[in-house]
This record gives sequence, C-alpha cells and structure tokens, in this order.
Amino acid sequence: MRFKAMRVCNEALLIIEALVVGCRILDAGDDLDTWYDRLDEATREPHAQAALKAALLKVDVFLQDGLSALIERIDTPATKRYHRRLLGAARYDRLAEAVADDLAAVLRALKRAIEFIKPLAVALQDAAQIISEKKIEQSGLSLLFSRPLLEMLTQLDAGLDHLLDVLADGRFDFKVDQPPEGASPDEVTELMTALREWLSEDLRVRVTKLNKVLERKYVGASEALAMSCDGPSQASNSLVELIDRLLRGVADKEQVLAWADAHYPVPLTKSSFVTTAGEVLPTKRTEALFLVYGGGHVDEIQPLNELVATAIAETRAQLQAVKHADEDLELARAQVEQGLGAVRGALSIALRLAGPLLTEEKTADIEDAVDR
Repeated sequence: MRFKAMRVCNEALLIIEALVVGCRILDAGDDLDTWYDRLDEATREPHAQAALKAALLKVDVFLQDGLSALIERIDTPATKRYHRRLLGAARYDRLAEAVADDLAAVLRALKRAIEFIKPLAVALQDAAQIISEKKIEQSGLSLLFSRPLLEMLTQLDAGLDHLLDVLADGRFDFKVDQPPEGASPDEVTELMTALREWLSEDLRVRVTKLNKVLERKYVGASEALAMSCDGPSQASNSLVELIDRLLRGVADKEQVLAWADAHYPVPLTKSSFVTTAGEVLPTKRTEALFLVYGGGHVDEIQPLNELVATAIAETRAQLQAVKHADEDLELARAQVEQGLGAVRGALSIALRLAGPLLTEEKTADIEDAVDR
C-alpha cells in the first residue's frame, strides 16, 4: 500500500527487482563462465522464471509510460520529504540505504560488463577497418564508429566510477555539470595495444581447441610477417588458409547452401557461384554468415552478425590479392598487417557468436573436416 501511495507502479518494482537480482548475481562471480552458470542456476527456479516473465511482459509499458514519470517524481525535494513523512524517518533511511546498495550493485555490474566489452570493442574496430564506410553506414552500426569505441567505453567507465563515489559519500545527487573525463589518448592507445595482445592469445587458444592446424596457420602468419623476407606473401597465405579451413570445418558446402535456402530470412543475392567444372559452391560471405549465426534458424537479420561476416569475406579477398604481390612489398606488408588485425578481430567475435556450432561434441567433427 505504501508503494502505491508513493506512486511506484508494480511494473517498476518487477523490473527493478529483476535488474538488481541479475546484477548481484553477476557481481558475485569473477569470470564470465561463473556469471553464466549463476544466472542459469538462478533462473531455473519456477518462482524466478515466473517473476522474470512478468517483468519482461511489463517492460514496454513501463518504458513508455512509467520510467520518465517515476524519475521525475522521486528526484524532487518535495517528494523526498513526503516519502519521509509517509514511511517514517527510520524506515525511510533504511529504504534509502537499501536503494543505494542496490544502485551500487547495478553500477558494479555495469563496470564488469564494460570490462568484458572492451576487448570486443577493439576487435570490432579492427574487423571493420577493411569494410568501406558506405557498407558500415548501410549496416546500421555507423554510430558505433563515430569515434573510437574504446574511448567511449573508458569515458563511460569513468562516469560509473563517479556515480559509485557519489553513493559512497551517501549522496543521491547524480547531476553533474561536466561529464567525467575518460582515459587520455596515450592511455587509450596503451590499453588498445594490451587488449590486442589479449585478443591474439585468446584467439590462439580458441582455434587450438578446434584444431592445431588452425593454430599453426594463425601463429605462422604473425611469425612470417615479423621474421621472413617474404613475410607478406607467406602471412597472407596462412591467413587465407586459416579462414578457409575454419569455414570448411564448421560446415560442408551442401550444409551451407541448404541453410541459406531454408533458414536465412531473405534471399541472398550471391549465396553461391558455379566453378568452371560446374560445381556449385557457397560464397565466402555465405559460409561466414553460417558461422556467425551458429548454423541456426535466423528470424531476423542482426547487423553485428552481418558486419562480422562481411569483414571475414572482405578480409580474405584482400589477403588473397596480396598473396602474389611482389612489386611493392611495403604496401603488401601494410595490407597484410591490416588483414591480420581484421582476421583477429572478426574471428574473435565470430567464434563467440557461433555458439552451438562450437560445442565440445562438435569439435571432433570440426577437427576431422579441417584436416581433410
């Protein structure tokens, strides 16, 4: 009854409870696997499923009609005085303390999410560097590339730190004249270098789990570029082989073509081509789409999946063109270095999007297919 008197709707309570519980679960674990396990365990309980379903059904109503009004009401001095009188000073103070504690849990969970997203932001930026501005604009994701993603994330991280400091001081005034500054340009560059090193090792581990041949191709490309006098040609060849063997290992041509016909929501303009021998083969982009959608049914086209598939196909095309470039070695080296970064970025995201395709049960099949 008091919540009704405070004009806090049931939708708000359901959504806030679901958000806080989820954030506390995330805040309790140190790594992503632990987070997934905890969320899965928590949402298996019937009462939790019922509460979550009820919250999700009310989200649209709340966001359309209730959110702005709720914030407006609770943020005025008059409302705070009224709530204090309504609840009594002691109860109001306990509620305020609980709200602050819940807010802190949400902010800490957001900071963890940002830490998880940072390397993927660098991966996406590197994957997209070969794609034309026109295609990025057509993807609907151009806003993500309006400024360096990592720079935006560091500023957001600094803003969350500021809010946590405000809560720690016992204040609820989150209004600031100037947004907190993120990392300096030099710090962003240093962080980007460290994250690329992390992505490189992470990708090596991931492809090794699929097949050691893939690891050899990936590591060999970096070593050839660094140490061989014919580095650009050798590295580009290794990276093309890495992409081809991975895509071939995930699914054969018949599977990919059947998937494109039955499970992709719109007809692909160039899903296949016919070789001089009369064989029908899927295009590299179609194979890449199969990978990033996990070979499952696609109800709706996802801009990120589409962009990553395009990055894989176009990076391979650029590397293929460099394989036999002997005239301008410096230009070839620059193109392969760019291609190496794009492969690292695109595959880092693609292997995460692939999901069910890369379960332990299917890894053995992938290994056999890669070796063929």
